[in-house]
Amino acid sequence: MQVHSTHRQGSLQSEPKFLSIRKLGLVLLSATTTVLVLFQVVGWLNAQEMFALREVIVSGNRLVKTSEILRLIGSQENGSLLHLDLDEIRTRVTQHPFIESVSVTRRLPNNLFISVREKQPIAILNDSGLSLVDETGEKLSKLANPNVMDFPIILKSGFENKNGFKNIISFLNFIRINDFALCSQISEISFADDLGVYFYLLEQNVPIIVGSDNFAEKCEKLKPVLSLLRHEKALTQVKSLDLRYEGRVIMRELAAS
Repeated sequence: MQVHSTHRQGSLQSEPKFLSIRKLGLVLLSATTTVLVLFQVVGWLNAQEMFALREVIVSGNRLVKTSEILRLIGSQENGSLLHLDLDEIRTRVTQHPFIESVSVTRRLPNNLFISVREKQPIAILNDSGLSLVDETGEKLSKLANPNVMDFPIILKSGFENKNGFKNIISFLNFIRINDFALCSQISEISFADDLGVYFYLLEQNVPIIVGSDNFAEKCEKLKPVLSLLRHEKALTQVKSLDLRYEGRVIMRELAAS
């Protein structure tokens, strides 16, 4: 007796149809994935172009040339503004000896802004070449930019004496804040044990002896004396002005020729 299974035959007949549907699904899934990847690539390329770095704008720098700052951050051209490491750029720029702090910001879509705060030099140190000195007395580095030559020059005799150098820095910090007009009139400044701080005016190279204390009082009494001498056009006759005596200014005149 032969027994035929109709159920078995039906399953075998439907299997090719099931496989075809599965293959179609896999093809559709693959095609969809490919399209999505292509959209992502196109979007990425568009974003790269849209947010490409076009310009680096530097502000706040007077002593440091813009080209020096750009050299520190390295080549960033054509890179995406969105992918820049701002902390790394900030670290690189801060390595410059004249830079106190740095702010780096993106200005979408294409600009990078770098704002720097430079250390505050108050004088030029004449020590085997010219170097800037900041308000703490720290020697910054050799002077490369000629545009900063409007600072007083500390003579060699002024910084070889450590105590005298501290007095010079203290005096310059005081007049820089309280009497900038006088500060801008100083050509050279130094220190001697018997004189204290002394400096030379740009006008006629007149030496003015300050001493080591009471800078506010001494600068205040110097103002009317200088004003009178300029009005009388008598600075050419002055050998020195001494501020060390209380309540008065001692003027020594040049010997008559």
